[in-house]
Amino acid sequence: MNYSHAQQTNCTVKMKEIQGTYEGDCKDGKASGKGNAIGEDTYEGNFKNGYPDGTGKYIG
Repeated sequence: MNYSHAQQTNCTVKMKEIQGTYEGDCKDGKASGKGNAIGEDTYEGNFKNGYPDGTGKYIG
């Protein structure tokens, strides 16, 4: 797979509650793979197409 590690400026998180800072895997400009997103809420886990997907920890 073609993933790159990037900050939010190059990698979009689509879920409003966790938009802010993103560190993790990125594919086609969207959070995909393992990452950590911090906004109003926090999510650490798997992403797909910019959205939390599968296993992870959501703190609201």
